[in-house]
Amino acid sequence: MGLLDVVLGHRSMQEVRVSNFRACVAASSGTTLVDEANGHLKVRVHSETAVSDDLTRLLNASHVSITELRTEAGDAYLTVAVT
Repeated sequence: MGLLDVVLGHRSMQEVRVSNFRACVAASSGTTLVDEANGHLKVRVHSETAVSDDLTRLLNASHVSITELRTEAGDAYLTVAVT
């Protein structure tokens, strides 16, 4: 068993990146993960919060591509693909 197998627990790097992205969304104020389908994660940016430095850092530090951006009732929704 290699070192990466021990550290990653037999998970792929893609699974690790998705898991890390989920954790970052949960820890960022004003953002919520609302859906996950076909390898895309939809993040809600609540209307009562401004787009914060946390969200900017989250997107800059993650390996994601924004595939959709829309608004609904004042909230913004980002759909991202973790790469």
